[in-house]
Amino acid sequence: MQSAFLKIRAGDRVVVAAPSSPLADPAAFRAGARILAGRYAVNIPKAVYARKGFLAGADSTRLRILVDALHDARTRAIFAARGGYGAARLLPLFEWESWYRDRIPMVGFSDVTALELAALALAGVGTVHGPCVSSLARQPAAYVDHLFRLLEDPGYDFATPPRPLRSLGQGRVVGSIVGGNLTMIDQLVGTPFLPDLAGCILFIEDVGEAPYRIDRLLTHLGNAGVLDRIVGIVAGDFPRCRPRADGVSVGDVLLDLARRIRIPVAAGMPSGHGRHNWAFIQGSRVEIRCGYRGESAYIGPAA
Repeated sequence: MQSAFLKIRAGDRVVVAAPSSPLADPAAFRAGARILAGRYAVNIPKAVYARKGFLAGADSTRLRILVDALHDARTRAIFAARGGYGAARLLPLFEWESWYRDRIPMVGFSDVTALELAALALAGVGTVHGPCVSSLARQPAAYVDHLFRLLEDPGYDFATPPRPLRSLGQGRVVGSIVGGNLTMIDQLVGTPFLPDLAGCILFIEDVGEAPYRIDRLLTHLGNAGVLDRIVGIVAGDFPRCRPRADGVSVGDVLLDLARRIRIPVAAGMPSGHGRHNWAFIQGSRVEIRCGYRGESAYIGPAA
């Protein structure tokens, strides 16, 4: 799977975009912008602060920031201000040939998963699944350094996260890691914006969903044939996805899935909606090694 983007350098011009919801925490956004400004020349268009109901401005406003950034030869990367909702509305409006031509990395997660997977599917560009600007300031220094190195170092596409993973489904596989927010992955099924996941390791995470809803999303992916094509699963954080009266947890749902599909499943990667968000490049080649249930699991760059 093609995942290359053009690596950037310290001091390069980067643009902040708002493809989804309006800013919810201006102070957190400003703190994240200051971290970026300590490394790059940051451009924040005024439209980033727009608000239209549950969106960061009209579709045309949010789209224009992305299009202008790609058409400006000075732009070397795009950072999403935050996630939320709305990025999928832009997918049929976007000029994917521009992204294919310029191969500019975009950084974000959550709702931004829609843009990331579409960029991989239609432009062959592996964007960076990592902190949005609004969540950057709460990341440990090692996580921020790792993100910057992913963007800048030509020989660095993935690194083993600092928190150990646990095994749910046994085995060892190598494949391209692709994914993000589970709800957004599910929403792209049956559209041209979901990449071909054959031979891939699917990364999933979510927030605020009851375990039965996580099971519903995974069941749909199975019924749609998506899970038949992948070779492994890595699960990230699922905060505020607490058990209900039935007592079933997200861990129980994932364990049941691992038993049924019989491919390596590793859980606990510190990526997604948890407090800390270990970045990775969509489409990068990784290896996962999973032992018996409950044993430590390994994920790292493919040899």
